[in-house]
Amino acid sequence: MEAKKYRMKGEKSEQVVSENNFLIAKNIMRAYKKARRSRKKKQEVYFFDLNLEKNILSMLEDLKKRNYIHGKYKKIILYDSKKRIIYSPRFQDHILHHMVYKYIYEILDKKMVHSSFACRRWYGSHKWVKYLQKIIKKEQRRLEDTEKLYYLKIDFSKYFFSINHDFLKKKLRKFIENEDILYCIDLIIDSYSSPKNYDDLLWYVPYYVWEKNKWLPIWWILSQIFANFYLNELDQYLKHNLKVRFIRYMDDIIILWTKNKLKNTLEKILDFSEKEKLILHPKKTSFNLISDTISFVWYIIKDNKIFVGKRIKKWFIKFMNNLENIDINKLNLTEENKVTIESKYYSRIWAFKITNYGDRYISRRENIDFIRGGNANNGANTGVFTLNLNRTSTNQNRNVGFRCVE
Repeated sequence: MEAKKYRMKGEKSEQVVSENNFLIAKNIMRAYKKARRSRKKKQEVYFFDLNLEKNILSMLEDLKKRNYIHGKYKKIILYDSKKRIIYSPRFQDHILHHMVYKYIYEILDKKMVHSSFACRRWYGSHKWVKYLQKIIKKEQRRLEDTEKLYYLKIDFSKYFFSINHDFLKKKLRKFIENEDILYCIDLIIDSYSSPKNYDDLLWYVPYYVWEKNKWLPIWWILSQIFANFYLNELDQYLKHNLKVRFIRYMDDIIILWTKNKLKNTLEKILDFSEKEKLILHPKKTSFNLISDTISFVWYIIKDNKIFVGKRIKKWFIKFMNNLENIDINKLNLTEENKVTIESKYYSRIWAFKITNYGDRYISRRENIDFIRGGNANNGANTGVFTLNLNRTSTNQNRNVGFRCVE
């Protein structure tokens, strides 16, 4: 029987990759280069590089013989809008994750609906905002004059911690048939056991407390696509069976319809969540008129206008305050640091660009212009970008990184 073939995107030249050639050294090397980009300064990468060819061949041999041993995860605590616990795999396992991700992404992405966003190429936060505005206008035209358009907002409680391993494997097996890929997927999913972080909080849900094979660690590459794909069956049910307009960003969902029909929809979603062993967040499930404010994933929509959410404002203010408090005398930026600062700045600026009053808010915090070179005095020494940290016109050699202008 002829092997199935998939056209992989993101390559300089598109290649047709056969599933039968999944376990080859070339694919591991390609995944190694991807994994190394985010960890090239880590000590574990240095030791792996010392015997690179030997380690790659050893990894390939272990996978072919089905005796590969997945290592433990490193626990990291981050403080963003709230305390987050993330788990980082060792570098060799990180390579395996990238290898699997490359082969399953296109397969799973094609099976997902267009109203599902997050962790997909070209399905980011800007696109969902525009899509939500579009479907609101369409639904308002379809309703009769006596009817009012409502939206049902749904959020799953501790979503990543509730994902069932057995259910996830069954869902993946519906679309992935290659045994080598499935072996790697099972190996990765079984490499972590359920923590008891929220057993006290969710003590009233028996299938959460007693289920041992659950939980996806947050923030490593495969957990994002696994978590997004896990609710694909719900997306298909809402679209093809109930035929409602909706938008989903990971585990956050907004459904548009009349109030009575939304109540029936909520009952069916409750039944679905119990079958999937998921828990609806009681405080984040609500009915509201579409004319009211819609707060959803970083943005606020009101009267068909887009406003930036509190979280993005907080990130922007914190970033700008850090720039203002830089100690020039102790600053020693490399070219890589300058590019990093530039990318962080522009990522925050573009979060505002989609809103109606983003430019006005940014102007109150002063604008930053990234320009080539420096001023007449130090352009040759400061590198690609320059920053006037004291915000004054000066000929002194104080400019480092990029320039703030009023």
